[in-house]
Amino acid sequence: MPYVLRRALLVIPTLLGISFLAFALANLAPGDPAEQVLRRTSDRQPTKAEVAEKRNELKLDRPLVGQYVAWVGRAVRGDLGVSYATRRPVVTELRHRVPYTLQLTLLAALLALAIAVPAGIVCALHRNKLFDQFARLLSLAGASMPSFWLALSLIVLFAVRLSMVPVAGRGGWNSYILPVVTLAVTPAAVLARFTRSTMLEILDDDYMRTARAKGLTEWGTVVSHGLRNALVPLLTAFSISLGHLLAGAVIVETIFVWPGVGKLALDAITERDYPMIQGFVLYAGATFAGINLLVDLAYGAIDPRIKRAGAPTVATR
Repeated sequence: MPYVLRRALLVIPTLLGISFLAFALANLAPGDPAEQVLRRTSDRQPTKAEVAEKRNELKLDRPLVGQYVAWVGRAVRGDLGVSYATRRPVVTELRHRVPYTLQLTLLAALLALAIAVPAGIVCALHRNKLFDQFARLLSLAGASMPSFWLALSLIVLFAVRLSMVPVAGRGGWNSYILPVVTLAVTPAAVLARFTRSTMLEILDDDYMRTARAKGLTEWGTVVSHGLRNALVPLLTAFSISLGHLLAGAVIVETIFVWPGVGKLALDAITERDYPMIQGFVLYAGATFAGINLLVDLAYGAIDPRIKRAGAPTVATR
């Protein structure tokens, strides 16, 4: 079986597991969805007859297995139900919000890579020197810093005191600065430490000494030989960082009032909007599965030996 097809087929059971988790989480949550819907349209306590009628309307009186099978069948056709809060299809809400989250995530990922990879290489080339020690201290602080604290600190300094950028909301290009920087700090710190440790292992390999003996400069040797061989473990670390970016977007979007999927999910949890919660969990799981699939395919493109073996030969750090 071709490598690409084999990896793609493995996504199917993953998505089924994610769909079951999304459905189970919503149904294990306290409270009756039908009662919650009725309370949104009336100030009084709904009667048992009204709750029973609404449960029948929402098809919540069926066995859980039947509800799950019906929900999965609709999800396969692109129907994730209707939001209890907005009365709009969940797919429409997600389709409207996803681009805003992707903007932040991709910009933060690019910023993290632009900082982490050069910094990690320089630290490896100057190990245990002043720059290396200072960069390691900064990366440790960045990896340990809570995103909500960093976001609030940046708002107070650059938005409130210096008035350089907007406090919150999505407007011009300067409204992207604070949320993107907040999202990028942690993955940049983690990737920088990972790049340093990976390059330290590679710099002492025999092929690196051979390249130096041929007359290549140190940076030429690192870029043309070392970095190429570090791509597979770096890609693994980067894919993990993308997952953290998507998870961190919930907090960052809420603080900066960004109209993305993260804020939509938090609002759905607050309002007990179960169809929206299910749709978000399924979207997040499918996104992670898609990232892993793309990374697996990239492994095969970078190193053909992985494609022949059927799995990456590096360990996730």
